Amino acid sequence: MAGDKKPRGIRHDRHCYHCRMNGIKCDLNRPRCQPCQQQDVSCQYPQRVKWMSEKTTPAVKTSPQTSPSLSLSPLSTIPAEQHDSIQVGQTDLHANIPINLYGFIDLLSHFYQEIQSSKQELPEEAIELISRTLSFARSRLQGTDDKDSIQSHLTAISNLSKVIESAHPVALFGIGTFAMFEVCCGPFGQWHRHVQGARSLLDLHCHNQTDIDNLTQQIPGLADVLAYLVWFDVTGTLVREDGALIFDDWHRNILHQSFFSSVGCPPDTYDLFVHLAKQESEFESRSRNALSIAELSTMAMDQVLRLDSSDQTDRGLAAAVYRYAGAIVAFARLYRHHDQDQDQPGPCPRAIIQIKIN
Repeated sequence: MAGDKKPRGIRHDRHCYHCRMNGIKCDLNRPRCQPCQQQDVSCQYPQRVKWMSEKTTPAVKTSPQTSPSLSLSPLSTIPAEQHDSIQVGQTDLHANIPINLYGFIDLLSHFYQEIQSSKQELPEEAIELISRTLSFARSRLQGTDDKDSIQSHLTAISNLSKVIESAHPVALFGIGTFAMFEVCCGPFGQWHRHVQGARSLLDLHCHNQTDIDNLTQQIPGLADVLAYLVWFDVTGTLVREDGALIFDDWHRNILHQSFFSSVGCPPDTYDLFVHLAKQESEFESRSRNALSIAELSTMAMDQVLRLDSSDQTDRGLAAAVYRYAGAIVAFARLYRHHDQDQDQPGPCPRAIIQIKIN
């Protein structure tokens, strides 16, 4: 009897989306199970991609590499006491889920389960919005163009419109999902309309840091969605070079250390990105002075000096890319505007970067 194996029954957690929603026993075949093949429908498996080989590395090992950067940075916008107050659940979740399209859907699914299991009462249309948005996102990830996929897209948009009309903050989950697809699949840097919509909705509920802290405590997962939108705001503004940041400085305080560790961007480099986004409007308005130019030069050189060529981990290489990008953009901007003010070109930024590379 010890060698006899008994069937484990239905494992709903491993079933494809279609079989799970319809209570059908799935044979777990990929990319298409037998029940869905017989019904000529899509399985809608939640696909996942591992972008970083260090995904299983414990978060404790990476903390010694990031902590010196925080202690040395005089430009950090996030106070040290705020890092200490990060909830353990959020830190662990970000440490195990990569920041990309697939990781965002995993986050959305995780928070949907939290909202369902929480004692807080939410409107039915708000919970349905996240459910429909998840269905659309999984269908979109598979790249299916069948009628079910199109209907799922239209249903998600319809539900999002209803929740936006009621001005419920849960609509930010839907806005964040469509913004994520725009970032990954749409024209690069042209996702600001989603960020602007999120800011307009957030303004109805939050007018200061205390308001946004209370709101994110009431709705699980909202802080992480807002972190994405704030990140997209800064990166999109840098790409467009219009200096039109949508969120304010106090909104950006929602970015915590675990988010920076997930994207691989050092907090002080992010501060440089914000500074560059703000400085673009000042350059265009000709309101800059010698002090601002010297400050930008110092911040750019600080990024070059912080490069650690001995760190060949994925996280270390990602940090180096962000630092190089920030320094090059800063030097290029100084070079361009110096050339505009004077008829002769200034020092080439590539030559300055080459000193560090060699």
